Amino acid sequence: MSKKQKRHPWDRWFKKDQFTLVQGRDFNCMVHSMGVQVRGAAAARGLYVRVLISNPTVSKGKGNYLSSKGDRILAKLKVFVTKRGPRAGVR
Repeated sequence: MSKKQKRHPWDRWFKKDQFTLVQGRDFNCMVHSMGVQVRGAAAARGLYVRVLISNPTVSKGKGNYLSSKGDRILAKLKVFVTKRGPRAGVR
């Protein structure tokens, strides 16, 4: 298993048609950075994904992403996975 596979279980996630990743539970980087990582990992596996970023929610407690009140801000990524197929109209 590669180092990247240990960090994120891409193959397990991509077996599903859709999944949700929660900041602080599934990843610790900025939410937009994780979106880029998801798209890159999908492309490397011949998959296409659509990534929706939810509005951040506030969780009591301390963490890397803090509001002005000291509450941790959590964002979610909802990922929809499809097999990459031939593009329509391309010969």
